[in-house]
Formats: sequence, C-alpha cells, structure tokens
Amino acid sequence: MPVAQESSSTRRSTFALVIAIDKYRKNSIPPLSGCINDAEDFQMFLTETLHVHPENIHTLFDNAATRDNILKEFDEHLIYNQKIQKDDLIFFYYAGHGDRVDAPGGWSAPKGMVEVICPVDVTAFEDESSTTQGVTRESVPVVYGIPDRTFHALMRHVAEVKGNNIVAVFDCCHSGGISRDLGSDAGVRALPDGSVLSKRLRLPEDLDEKIVNRAPDELQGRNIALKAPDGFSYSGATSHVLLAACQPKEKAREYQTNGRTTRGRFTDNLLGYLRDTVKANSGLQLLRISYADLMKIVAERLKDHIPARDPPCQRPHCEGYHSNRFLFSTEEARTSDTFSLVYGPEENSENAPCVLYMNIGAIHGVVKGETGTRLSAVYSHPASDIPSTRIELYPSRVEPLRSELAIEGISGDRTEEVAKLLNRARATVSVWNVKAMKVRTTQDVPVGNGSFKVVRTKSPGEYADISYVPSVDGGEGCLLTRYDPLITRFARQTLLVERINSRVLDDIARFNFHLYHYTSAARIREELSIKVRLNRLKRPKDGGLGPKLIPADESEDLFTTEGTQVPTLSADPQSAYQLCEDGVKEAIIMDLRPYYGLTLINESKVDIFPYVFYFDPGDYSIAAWYLPQNEQPDAAPLRKQDVPLGIGHGVNADDAIQFSLPPNVNEESGFLKVFASTSYVDMKTLEQPSPWDMNRGSQMKRVPSNPGWSSSTYVLTVRSS
Repeated sequence: MPVAQESSSTRRSTFALVIAIDKYRKNSIPPLSGCINDAEDFQMFLTETLHVHPENIHTLFDNAATRDNILKEFDEHLIYNQKIQKDDLIFFYYAGHGDRVDAPGGWSAPKGMVEVICPVDVTAFEDESSTTQGVTRESVPVVYGIPDRTFHALMRHVAEVKGNNIVAVFDCCHSGGISRDLGSDAGVRALPDGSVLSKRLRLPEDLDEKIVNRAPDELQGRNIALKAPDGFSYSGATSHVLLAACQPKEKAREYQTNGRTTRGRFTDNLLGYLRDTVKANSGLQLLRISYADLMKIVAERLKDHIPARDPPCQRPHCEGYHSNRFLFSTEEARTSDTFSLVYGPEENSENAPCVLYMNIGAIHGVVKGETGTRLSAVYSHPASDIPSTRIELYPSRVEPLRSELAIEGISGDRTEEVAKLLNRARATVSVWNVKAMKVRTTQDVPVGNGSFKVVRTKSPGEYADISYVPSVDGGEGCLLTRYDPLITRFARQTLLVERINSRVLDDIARFNFHLYHYTSAARIREELSIKVRLNRLKRPKDGGLGPKLIPADESEDLFTTEGTQVPTLSADPQSAYQLCEDGVKEAIIMDLRPYYGLTLINESKVDIFPYVFYFDPGDYSIAAWYLPQNEQPDAAPLRKQDVPLGIGHGVNADDAIQFSLPPNVNEESGFLKVFASTSYVDMKTLEQPSPWDMNRGSQMKRVPSNPGWSSSTYVLTVRSS
C-alpha cells in the first residue's frame, strides 16, 4: 500500500452536499430506513473527524431533497460558492433509491440505458391509478430522476471552477431494482415482479439541456483526450472520484446494527474503517492510502460483516481517473502492485483441498518458483501478543489468470494455519524477477526498492536497453536514450527529462515490461483474436443532445490503410524486450479536427473480456482506455458472434479520442495495447502516472472456457499535415 509524507491538503477547506431520502412522496415507492442515519453519520464524520466547519455542510433530507433543490444546491453551494477556493476538498453524498431507465434516442448510453438517482418528488412512472398524498396523477407534474449525464455535467462544471479535489459517495444501486435492499434479518426491500415501478417513462431527449450544454468538455491527457462519460460508474472521469456501494447489477443493502439501528452496509463499513484507522494512527495526517486501496479494504471488511444467511453480492468499488490519489488530496499515490489473497478450494472444485492463491497470473507477468515473483504480506494471529507478522510468498503454480502461492519458511501443519490467517490479506509484489533492464551510464545506477531489476552495463560497447547522461549544455536534467524496438522505430529516441533516480528507472522498466509482455502460445493468440479498428467519428444527422458519435465511414479502418502494416521488428538478442512475431500495425493520424473511436470485434469462439491501455513513451505513463465494469462471467463485453464493442461511439461507448501535437512537434507516436482474457481479471494495476511532472497535451450451467489470455499492440502516430 502506498505511503507518503503529509501534504498541504490537510490545510485545505472542506465543503459538502449531503442528500438522503427514506420516505418518498409517491406512495408506490417503498420507503427506506437507513439513508438518513447514514447521512447523519457521514455529516458527523465530517465535523468530528475531518473537523469541517458545520456551515460548509449543506444537507437535503427527505422532503427537502426535491429535484429542483438538488440542482439548486449544486449551483449555490458548490459551483458559485465564493468561499470555495481552487482545490478545496468537496464531498457529494447520496443515499436513497437509484434506478436504470431507457435512454432517449439521441443519447449515447451503454445498452440503451441510463442510470438515475431519484429525488423525493420523482413521479416519472406509467401509473395512472396511483395517487401521491391523495392527489391524482393528472394534477402532479412529472418529475424525472437525475440521470448520470446530468450528474457528470454538474461535476465537470464544479471541477472547472473549483478544481477536481472532489469525492462523490453513492450508497444506492442502479440495477433497475430502484431500491437499497434490507438484509434477511429484517426483510427484503426489493420490489416484487410486476411492480408499477417497472413501467418507467422514457426520459425526454431535452432533459437538463441547459445543464449539459453549459458544462465544459472533459478533456484530459497528453496528446490524446477522452471524453463523454456515461453511467455514474465511469473510470475515465477526471472531475471527481466515485466511491460506490456496489457493482452494476448488484444491490446496495441495509442491515440492523447491534444497537438495532438500520444502516447501509457500505456507509457503515466505510466510516467505521476510516474512524478506526484515524484513531489507531493518532491523526488524519497518517491516513495515507489511495481511494482505490480504501475501497478494496472496505469491500473485504464488508464481506466479514455480512451474516452467512445473507446474500454476499455487494462489492463496493472506486472509479475515476484520479482513483489513485491519496485520500482527500490532489496528490497522486505511488501505485504499487498489491493484490488480495484468498484461501479456499480451487475454482469450480468445491470438494478440492484449499490452497492459498491470488487472482493474478501470467497475464500480469507472474513468474513461477522461489526465484520468480516474490511477494510480502502481513498477518496477525488472534492468540498472539505480537500485533502482526510479515511473511514472504512465491508462486508455486502460475495459471493464465491466477497463481497458487507457497509460504516461505512455513511447512507442515503450520502451512494451513498461516494460510487461513492470510485469507483476504493484501500482498505486495516486492520483485517480479523478469529479465533485467540494461542501463548504460557513466554514473552510478541508483538502487532503490523497485520491483523490476535494473543492471548497469559493464562496458561502453555492451548492448543497453536505455542510456542516460547529464544534459549536454550543463543545465538541469538528463538526456535519456532508448534502444528497444518499438521506440527506436516509432517514437523520439532521445528525451530530455528532469531527473533519473531509482523510481524513474523502475517506472521505465515496468512500462517496457508490460508493453512487450505477450503470451508465447501462438494457438492461444489465434483462439483469442480481437480485431481492432480505428475510425473517424461524426455526430449523427438526427442530432440529439448527447455526445453520441458514430463512425464517419463504417468501412474505414486507419489500421488497415495501405502502408499501415509494419513488418516484424527485430530486436537485439541481448535486449530484455522482444516483440511478438505477429508484428504490429500503425495508424497515421493527420487530421486532428475530428474525434476518433475504436471498434473491438470478437473473432474467436469464446466470450472475451478486453482491456485497452495507452502507453505514452514520451512520459512513461500507462492509462486505461477501457476496462470491463462488470465481473460476472455472463457480462463479457465481447460475446462470441455478437455485436462489436465501440469505444468512443455507439451505445456501448464511454469515451471518444482526440489527438493533438505538442507545440513545435511535427510527429508523436504512442502505443495502444489490447489485452484479452476469457474471465474477468483486475488489470487496473497496470496503470501508472508519469515519474516526471510533465504536462502533455489522449447464466443450464455451461462448461466454462479454459482460462487464457492474449494481447496485441498497435502504434498511434500523430503527424502534422
């Protein structure tokens, strides 16, 4: 887990808009019990733990939480609040009903659905016989839920004027059940089949038009920008970090505490962990973990607090471009390769012996054996006076998507005892033990705690993967030269960078390893084939409000234009980085005006989970352009013999791509890498920020498929016309 020194963020002011609804005005909407309890506890956490001034917290509870009031508070308390300075910490908290409804025809939305939160006066249902507090429906104005696109527009506008130190907490679900469920110890609050609430009115196409149009475009990145988010859970949002109570198609559940108070499981466990940790560390300034790590911990904590008779399917998660920031700050946490441990039977083998494993494997680069990948973890023995014990682990068996682990120094009967204690613990990779990156330099190679091997060449004529020397003009910085095949062929071979230290070398080695990592089994690569197309995009002629884009020419593919197939590149045999013999394809982008999109086509005979990453050789950052949002096996984004997956266009799109060139640069290349797996696997840990502060200018049970993974690499070159 990353650590860092205390930052100035603890001295910033904090503001919050807290909304909770237990009792809705419409009689047919079932009441909730724990939302206001959650919100009041969240408010208490802000004032007592974060020491937020009460005047900075605005609340809308029950009857006050109308649609108009919520939108008004966004304007008056957040966007136009003169007390809020740039990068002050801002919270938005919502506990109540959520829903998923049909999207208007002109909106871009995954599978034609949009997510909404439901204000207290929501009435947008086809229910002619119902009444609202004794008033007939005809006399009640239609009030719609607040859709995800409106929420994102509001958050982008807040971020534009107040900075993006914003945290949105949602203790609700958007699965179409429009309820937070209560556990079986107090009854279930899911709506029965055939409920009138299932007859929802379609949202009007011009809903919240003024809000959506006034929000600035969300453009971020180097030479390539992603925009147009859909859904509250959106991994590319730069305006805010989202802490959500559950995954798509899951329900946010309530339960009764020991004091018989109804609470939301998510909020209760989130605040409980934060308070416990602050108390244990004697101060907030030592609570130095990222939002992403926080949610992993809360997810494990929530598992431990769910009674065995209750459904376990609620998995909190974190989304947002800045999910690796330290809590309540704008400071990016140094990402670490940290993963959850599991002690249990082998997958799909309930009667098999239990093993200790983690859900990462060959796709991540795990190397088998005592001399392979090494991990460390900490466990506590409940009967011991010693608070915790650090232990070393190594993979005894590596599969495509998971690895079984052995515990170093532990044998016999103690193996099972310690493995049980390690269940749900977190293990961090201390060294991957892949082939070392060779460095040529006249200076000493700095040695740090990096997880990738770096060695200095022994003679000037020996092959090196990179070299660096002090700036030739005597100024600050270093000249970094790269000799790996992709950068040598496509990118600028030499960079002037501000510094070279152990972290920078580890980031370069990590970048190169994941860029060149591929499965050596040609048959698997063939059987997990994804075709990738790059298209110019345009707005459809029928218009519409949303950022919906379609390919300008369905037959166009910039990766198959004449001359784009690149022959197999050769690398020095001594290089740590060898390319797959399948080669790569290059797209030449010369028209920088339109938006661009990707289309992924499943050419295999199995369902595929794809993962798309952009590797920037100009600053050594790795950005996720597409990650599957649903872990369920039946939710593979690329189904066999099904429709393609659009990134940037169509109803399954979230992001569009915009290319640009930095000033005085005529050509730049970056690398698009597409991973494919037969089951969901957490690949978000591949992301890494630049090591330098650079501002760059993009369900009958079926027989399961055998696990496997593959990847392919593409080059994106931007050239001035």
